[in-house]
Amino acid sequence: MEELFYLAEDLGLEKGKDFDSKVENLSATFTFTDKQKGDLLRNVFLKKYAEGLINVGYISNLKKSAVSGKYSFKITIQ
Repeated sequence: MEELFYLAEDLGLEKGKDFDSKVENLSATFTFTDKQKGDLLRNVFLKKYAEGLINVGYISNLKKSAVSGKYSFKITIQ
């Protein structure tokens, strides 16, 4: 799970500033106020998954919360 946070840091994204995350059991939810940053990180995760460089079971679509107005996606580990 830590490798996911390293990928975000490699893109110059800072936890607490550019995104927040919540880890539960074998999943992590990444939340953004900036849709472009959310799309960027999600697309990097998808590319790394396709290349076999990260082992994940599922990467959800980026969704906008009607309540907070923030964007989020979820990743589960196999």
